Amino acid sequence: MDKCLKKQMIQIKDRSILEFTLDMTFIVNIIYNKNKKDTDIEEIRDGYLLAKNENPECIIINAGPYLWKYREQVSLDNFNELLNNDFSTETSNSNSNKVQAILNKIKKTWHLFKPLEQDSIKKRLKTMLTYYATYLKSCKHLE
Repeated sequence: MDKCLKKQMIQIKDRSILEFTLDMTFIVNIIYNKNKKDTDIEEIRDGYLLAKNENPECIIINAGPYLWKYREQVSLDNFNELLNNDFSTETSNSNSNKVQAILNKIKKTWHLFKPLEQDSIKKRLKTMLTYYATYLKSCKHLE
């Protein structure tokens, strides 16, 4: 791979990580804002923000595969399977536990969101899938 192409792939990868984490941050914050008295959600948000600030790539590495598993349903605007899963069988490490906790809080909080908020979350989840796919492609080119 030539130097110019490699630089371009790194930029694409970095942009995918940035955009993915921006959408994830929006989702984490909207969940927190609906449940400010829930100490679990506050702990999840604080841990997420710490991880995002220390290593933003860990967010896409750990959350991306969960979304990717439901990409076909999500791309068809079918969020039922994603929202009805407890994610317990997909947990393999402490970062996965944090992702599982965020997704489970979305599920438990879903009924509190107005339809416009639900639509916004759905839109963000769909764009996160696009960023994750772009991230995977750029990583493959950089191998």
